[in-house]
Amino acid sequence: ARYRMRANCEYRDTWTLRGGGEEIVQLFDYKGFRYVEILNSPGPLDRKSVWVRRRTYPFDPKRSSFSASDELLKRIWDLCINGIRYGCQEVFVDCPTREKGEYLGDSYVTAVSHLYAQGDPRLTARAIDQFALSSRICPGLMSVAPAHLMQEIADHSLQWPLMLEEYYLYTHDTAFVKKHLPVLWGLLRYFARYENPDGLLERVDEKWNLVDWPSNLRDGYDYDRAIKGVNTVLNAFYAGTLTAAARLFEAAGDTGTSAWIRDRARRHAESFKRLLFDPRTGLAVDALGSPHSSLHASALALYFGLVPEKNRAAVLEHLRRKRLSCGVYIAFYVLRALLDAGETDFAYELVTSHDKHSWYTMLKAGATACMEAWGPDQKWNTSWCHPWASAPVGLIAERFMGLRPGEKGWRELDFAPQTPRALKEAQLTITTPRGRITVRHEIKDPETVLYDLTTPRSMLVQIRFPAPSGGGVRVSVEGKEIEGKTENGWWRAGKPLPGGRNKIRVVFKAQ
Repeated sequence: ARYRMRANCEYRDTWTLRGGGEEIVQLFDYKGFRYVEILNSPGPLDRKSVWVRRRTYPFDPKRSSFSASDELLKRIWDLCINGIRYGCQEVFVDCPTREKGEYLGDSYVTAVSHLYAQGDPRLTARAIDQFALSSRICPGLMSVAPAHLMQEIADHSLQWPLMLEEYYLYTHDTAFVKKHLPVLWGLLRYFARYENPDGLLERVDEKWNLVDWPSNLRDGYDYDRAIKGVNTVLNAFYAGTLTAAARLFEAAGDTGTSAWIRDRARRHAESFKRLLFDPRTGLAVDALGSPHSSLHASALALYFGLVPEKNRAAVLEHLRRKRLSCGVYIAFYVLRALLDAGETDFAYELVTSHDKHSWYTMLKAGATACMEAWGPDQKWNTSWCHPWASAPVGLIAERFMGLRPGEKGWRELDFAPQTPRALKEAQLTITTPRGRITVRHEIKDPETVLYDLTTPRSMLVQIRFPAPSGGGVRVSVEGKEIEGKTENGWWRAGKPLPGGRNKIRVVFKAQ
């Protein structure tokens, strides 16, 4: 295998053989590679004399499948599935070549993708447990666990509650949440030390403030001012932590602590909206007192519900101009924020774009798994397999195709597809803890979409569809129109459908 790797690995081994018949070389560690070259072979080589043992966490490619009328989207799905497959070893590794470390921020993105690709929550639970154990070193958590590398990233620590809540929504495992409440409480107390009189985190200097990586993909972020003062990206993640923590304590039955955290979250959000938006532009600034507004500041503010309603149009226009002026890791949040804001077609355009910052750029470079950066020229030691770039898997499954667990995990399906108008046909199969789900859609005309949904018979199906602004939605199942109501931009059926196969026709009527 190539031993001086671009990812800054030195893989060279020297083997001294005894010369006495068949010998087996026991290597110290596994190697991540795509090709092997053999020089000076003493004889002909064939498939019997050269072989490779592939090493991954158990991965069954039949547990999920995706096809689409858009060939590029299908190729992006396959690219990201490969990244997940080889980035899931004994833990969620950041890459199977360089660090081989379980980084918390990387693991959250990977966990979402892995849950939809495999329907196996055990590796996600293991990651949550491993980072919880790192609280023995620091209640604010380490960014790599288990590992000898004592690296601490504040942004990553604030994503641990997000991953814990994602696991809970997927499994509805209340006992698992209760087990981790002491760690969650310790994390909240750790970061509360950095709150200023307005409730915003200020100068969190014991841990690295990452923002995004590599640093040249921070969209000109006012980094020096941010790390010495009130960092907008870090405070956006803190808002997410407080909100997730409140929901987790409530799920565990501790309503008193949940209410107290909600009050903290409300105060923090009010200060964020009042102090971290430029009154001239309506955009989030990178830090308190900064004149600069990066994509990162506004996108994360939008995702975590921190944008004042009067600023919403300006923020969305800012995101349209900036596109993916970020790294592959923050793209996960940018795209989710756009979909939450109803910008389905624009989110789809970004996922399938030919921009320099795109998954197409990875494919064009010859990648067979999603990469550490958008292309090899953007980071000197770019890893060619980095599952933190696998955001499209979760977006396709959860958002474009609309498969989400309901309020009690997968006992109920929350079917809420946000179907891009450019995606004329697509079909997705996933495997959940309660069985397989298959959904297919076909856009018949600009107003009509047909959905063919098959679920386990024991699974109830709650259906929702985004309602056109000022318009309406008409839904029929098996030819019979069903009743529903529209709230907060979504049409929702009056009662859930039974499991099994349901053929759904949706007519979207604009004003």
